Amino acid sequence: MKENRKSFGKFTFGRNLAKQKSPQHTSTIYFMKTLLYFFALLCSFVFFGGCSEPMTYSSIKKIPGIEKYEAQGYFTNDPIPMLVNDPKWLSINTPMPDNAYLLLVGSPLDSVVITQDSTRYYGAFVTVRGILDKDKAFMKKKVLTVETIEVNSSSTSNRGPYIVNHCTLTQLPCAFSPAPPPLCSISTPSDHKFALLFSGGKSLKDAKFRYWNDLEFMYLTLRSQYGFADNNMAVVYMDGSEETPASPMQVGYSASPLGLDSAIAYLKSRMTTGDTLFVFVTNHGGGFDPTYATPLSGSTDNGLDEADFSTPMFDENICYYKPASSDHFIKDDVWKTKWNTLLNSKNPLLIAVYEPCFSGGFLRDMSGPNRVNITAASENGYSYGLQPDNVYDAFSYFFTAALHGRNADGTCLKSDPDIAPQDGKISIWEAYLYAHANDHGADHSHFLDDICDGVGVGGVMMISPSSGMQGFFSKGLFLK
Repeated sequence: MKENRKSFGKFTFGRNLAKQKSPQHTSTIYFMKTLLYFFALLCSFVFFGGCSEPMTYSSIKKIPGIEKYEAQGYFTNDPIPMLVNDPKWLSINTPMPDNAYLLLVGSPLDSVVITQDSTRYYGAFVTVRGILDKDKAFMKKKVLTVETIEVNSSSTSNRGPYIVNHCTLTQLPCAFSPAPPPLCSISTPSDHKFALLFSGGKSLKDAKFRYWNDLEFMYLTLRSQYGFADNNMAVVYMDGSEETPASPMQVGYSASPLGLDSAIAYLKSRMTTGDTLFVFVTNHGGGFDPTYATPLSGSTDNGLDEADFSTPMFDENICYYKPASSDHFIKDDVWKTKWNTLLNSKNPLLIAVYEPCFSGGFLRDMSGPNRVNITAASENGYSYGLQPDNVYDAFSYFFTAALHGRNADGTCLKSDPDIAPQDGKISIWEAYLYAHANDHGADHSHFLDDICDGVGVGGVMMISPSSGMQGFFSKGLFLK
C-alpha cells in the first residue's frame, strides 16, 4: 500500500520505512556512521557540521543554554513537512542534497498544514524551534519535533501542491476550439496504440504530488481522445499503488528495476510490428551542471559515451523509487538498453516526452528512425514545476494541455495550438511549440529530435520546418 501521507504531523512518516537490513548492509552502515563521526569531531560540531556529514541542514543551530534547536528555511508539505534552504527545491526536478532540507514533525504543524494535499504557508520563509530527535531518523536524516513556528514571509501560493481530481472538472466553451471530450471519458480504443508512463520520485521526500498529476493528466488525455486503451497503457509509479484509489489511472507496476522491466515486457507481449508507442517520463533527473562544475545526481560515465559532451564525464539519470539496492538512478544508456529488445523487434513509431532535469542527455541514447524524442531540459539544464503552486510540471503540462485542447481545469488555453496548418488537429510539433512558448522556467531550454541526429533543436527555430529539418516529421505526426 502507499505510504500514508496524512500522518506527518503525528510523528510518523508512514509504514514500510524501517526495513530489515542485510548483515552486509548493516556492516556498511556501521562503517559509514563511524567514518562520519570522526569527520564530525574534526569539524568540532556536536550534531551538525559543515563537512560531508549527510545528516546536516545548513540553517540549524542550537539555542544557547537549552537542549533545543532553531532552524530557518522555506516551508513545504510536498509531499511531507520540511524546510528547504532554497526555494528552488520547491520546483526544480532534481533530488535535493542532504544538507538542503530538514524534516519536521509535531502538532504545531497542524496550524500550518490544512489537509493532506495543501498548506497555508507553502513557500513561506519560517523559523521553527524544537527538539532534535536523534532516535527518529528518516532516510538517515535527523527530524526536528516542532514546538513553535514563526512565519517571516508570505507564502508563494495560497494553497500549495495537491492531488488533482480530474474527473470532477468541467469544460468551458472557448472561441478558437470546440470542447474536447471530458477527461474521464473513453474514446474508441485502438489495438495499435500503446503507452508507458513512468515516475519514480527517488524517495518519499522527493516524490512530489505533481508527478502523479502529470501522469494522470497525460493518461486521461490519451484515453479520452486518442484511442489508448487502459490495458494498452502501462503505468509505472512509486511503490506501485495509486494516490487516489478511485482514479481511472490504475498503477500496474512499481518504479523499481523489476517493475520497469516487467512493464516493458508486458507491452512487448501485446504489440505488433509498426504499432505506436508513447512514452512519458516525469520526476527527478540527474546530471552535470557546468555553471557550478559539479554533478547533481549524475552518475559516472563508465561507458565513455559522454566524452564529447561533458568534462568530467557524467551520465544523465532518471529516478527509481526506493529500490532495494542503493542505486536510485537509471542511467541514460541503461534506459536505452532496457528498451532495445522491444524497439528492435517491434519497430514502433516511438513518441517520447521526458520532463526531468538534464533529460536532454537522453536524446542521443534514444534517437533512431521513426522516433520523436522531446525533452523539457537540455543535457546540462533544469526543468521546473508550474508556478505558483507546482501542482504540475510546467513543460509537460502545456504539452498535454495542447493535446487535450483545454487546461486541466477545463479553462481555455492561452492561445490556439492549432497553427501550422489550422486543420482541427494538434500535431506533435504543435504541442511542442505550445509547451515551449508557455513554459517560462528559468532555463527555457526544450529540445525535440525527429531526424535521428541525437542532438535536437533547442527551442523553436522555425514554426513550419522544411523537409530534412528538425520538426518536419513531427509536424505531420498526429496521435489521432
